[in-house]
Amino acid sequence: FYDWEDFDAQGRLKSSLPKTTFGAIQPGDIKYRDINGDDVIDENDQTIIGDSYLPKLQYSFSISLSWKGIDVFALFQGAAGRDVNLLDAPIQNIAFRDNGNVYKIAEGRWAYYPEQGIDTRATATYPRLSLQDNSNNYITSTLWKRSGDYLKLRNVEIGYTFSMPKLQKAGISKLRVYLCGVNLLTVSELMRDYSIDPELLSGHTALKSYNLGLNIVF
Repeated sequence: FYDWEDFDAQGRLKSSLPKTTFGAIQPGDIKYRDINGDDVIDENDQTIIGDSYLPKLQYSFSISLSWKGIDVFALFQGAAGRDVNLLDAPIQNIAFRDNGNVYKIAEGRWAYYPEQGIDTRATATYPRLSLQDNSNNYITSTLWKRSGDYLKLRNVEIGYTFSMPKLQKAGISKLRVYLCGVNLLTVSELMRDYSIDPELLSGHTALKSYNLGLNIVF
C-alpha cells in the first residue's frame, strides 16, 4: 500500500515512484508492481495470476456404516485447484458499496492515526476505507485473489432400526427412525476468514437443515 512517505507536502506522488494511471491515489491505496519497468502503472503491467475459477479437480465421496441396528451415512463433495476473485462479489467485499455495509474482510484495513494510537500499516490486508469507490483499488490483482478450494459435508444421516417381536405381531417387519442434516459443514479459506460460501461468493451461505423421519415397512 502507498504510505505517507510516498507523497510530497502537496499530496502529490513523488517523482521517484512510477506514475499510476488508474485514478487518484492517497496513502492507504493499493500500490502495484511496475512489471514492464517503464515507470508507468497501467494495463501493460497486467499479467496472469493464480488459477482459473474453474477447478482442476472436482470430487465426492461417501461413508456408510452400520452396527447393531445403527446406520450412518455421510456424503462429502469438494473442489480443488481453483482461485476466486473477491471483486466478483463487490457487495460483500467492497466497503460501503451502494451505501451498504462493511463486512469482515475490512477488519484488515489500512489505517494510520498516530494521535489515536492506530497504525495498521505493517499488517494491512485491505485498502483504506472510503465512502466512495476508488478506481485504483478495485482492479483485479493478487490482493483480491483467494483460494476457492473447499470441502463440504453435503448430507449426513443417522438412523436406528427396530426389529422386535411385538412389531411383527402388529404386521410391521421393520421400523426405522432417522435424523438427517444437510449442509452442516464447509471447510474453506473463504468461509473461515470471511464467512463467504466458496461456491456462491455473494449472498447468503447454503442453509443448514435438519429432518427427523420414520420409515415403516409392513
